[in-house]
Amino acid sequence: MAKIFGIELTTFVGRVAYAVVSGGVLLFLYYEIPNVLYKGIGQLPSFGFEGFYYYAILIAVLSALSIIFKEKALGDVAGVASAVAQLTYIFVVTNGGVMSFDVSSVGAIVSLDFRPILYLLMLPSALLIISTIIGAVSRSSLSRFENMEEVVLA
Repeated sequence: MAKIFGIELTTFVGRVAYAVVSGGVLLFLYYEIPNVLYKGIGQLPSFGFEGFYYYAILIAVLSALSIIFKEKALGDVAGVASAVAQLTYIFVVTNGGVMSFDVSSVGAIVSLDFRPILYLLMLPSALLIISTIIGAVSRSSLSRFENMEEVVLA
């Protein structure tokens, strides 16, 4: 059977299809939803709407690579990089957990400090980093060593 990057063709096509669907969902989640929310509020993060787009593309591409190359070194690296990008995205978009809004109708500035909630929002991405590293280490320790030679210490 034909292989692409060491993955059987049917498995590769299935993973690519799953990665495309997952990428579409991530683009919606990381670009469209914040875009609509910030337009309604009127306040923008420091990087503007273009930042949403670039972060969404980065997260979608890295997640797609981790899906396609699952159980390979490239998939592990892409999974960790995607989780780091998600952590950074959440932190930057929420301004570190402290957001201020100008309520011009009242003439006041409202500040929200939700750092404990922010840390809970960041927890799944942090756990993804840990589980990916543990999976890669355990998989490499269980893989068969092809050219095993006995080492004799004298």
